[in-house]
Amino acid sequence: MTKFGVHSECGKLHTVMVCRPSLAHKRLTPDNCHGLLFDDVIWVERAQKDHDYFVGQMRARGIE
Repeated sequence: MTKFGVHSECGKLHTVMVCRPSLAHKRLTPDNCHGLLFDDVIWVERAQKDHDYFVGQMRARGIE
């Protein structure tokens, strides 16, 4: 069984768990974002594109 955790501050990443921005982020409003610990609402479509690019870069470097 694989153990999850951080074993080094500067070692190579092997596996990363991420969550793509989706419905929960679309529900952020100027009235509720601070209570949900966001500084402001986000552009979900842009955040999804940024997320997909970042995940692609990690995969290209052999990170699961």
